[in-house]
Amino acid sequence: MASNYDSIDIWWTEDGDFKISDSGDIEGTEVDQIEALKQKVMDMLVSDTGDWLGYPTLAANLADFVGEANTRENAKKIEERVKKVLVNGDIVSKSDIEVSVGAINIDMVAINIIVHALPTMRNSLKREMVMTFFFASSDGHIEWSNGQSGEV
Repeated sequence: MASNYDSIDIWWTEDGDFKISDSGDIEGTEVDQIEALKQKVMDMLVSDTGDWLGYPTLAANLADFVGEANTRENAKKIEERVKKVLVNGDIVSKSDIEVSVGAINIDMVAINIIVHALPTMRNSLKREMVMTFFFASSDGHIEWSNGQSGEV
């Protein structure tokens, strides 16, 4: 069953800077509250052990896969790791998340995350939230695909 994931946070740009409104103020996610969930997911995916002072062991640690072969077994491990950090970090409910990992090329995978979230008056969802990330096992770079991100 889908949950309500609406919340308000400071809105960050893709570069990690504060989003500034036209009036010059720091913008929040109250305009589209599902943005806060998107930001939390991204924060977890790029995290390493020790990044969160209050939660020293909470991290995706995808850097563990740098230099590893792009195999089905490693894709499954990444899938499990992403699910685990998002559920254990209280970002999403276990019953609301689907994660799939597929090869893009020899050293890059696409991480597709679907969160079954309730559409509300405070978010832009029509059904569930879909996000796609690209992880490079050559250097650990994680990129959020803005073209694929959003809802379906």
